[in-house]
Amino acid sequence: MEAAVVVAAAAAVMAAASVMTATAAAAAGGGTVRDGVRRLDAYLGLALDLLGGADGRCSHRCPDGSKPLPRHGYKPSPPNGCGSPLFGVNLDVGIPSVTRCCDRHDRCYDTCGRSKGECDREFRACLSEICRELQKTLGFSRDSQACESTMELLFDGVIHLGCKPYLDGQRAACTCLSEQKTDL
Repeated sequence: MEAAVVVAAAAAVMAAASVMTATAAAAAGGGTVRDGVRRLDAYLGLALDLLGGADGRCSHRCPDGSKPLPRHGYKPSPPNGCGSPLFGVNLDVGIPSVTRCCDRHDRCYDTCGRSKGECDREFRACLSEICRELQKTLGFSRDSQACESTMELLFDGVIHLGCKPYLDGQRAACTCLSEQKTDL
């Protein structure tokens, strides 16, 4: 969570600087205060997403309170393995079964209506199964403990830094009744 707090603090500083720059530009005749306010809103939205969404729970909801519906014709992006484009991280551990777990997790985040908790629990179970299979194959409990520690680190990264990718996936995969009405 510390990384998310640092990023959120940086976003807040960038937002404040952006508003001051827009105000100065507006005074000088270029840009508008409205542009600065829009940038501030975008930065604060990013900070909220990183810290767990508007309610701190990292859940996707429609602004009008209606249940999100699957977006017609939506085609999710191909899974990116164990990486995060937001943070420029592409963790290729070279273990196909781990990559499969990560890909399945990405697809879950991109499925309208799935909760982050559901996706994360399935991810943890998938990673744990890898370690159980390793222990069965090798018969060494010490190696299994190292595997479990490694998988726990990977899982912790998802728990603490996965809110924005989850919300982005849900926003892309879902639509809200209020959006459909304005699109007509």
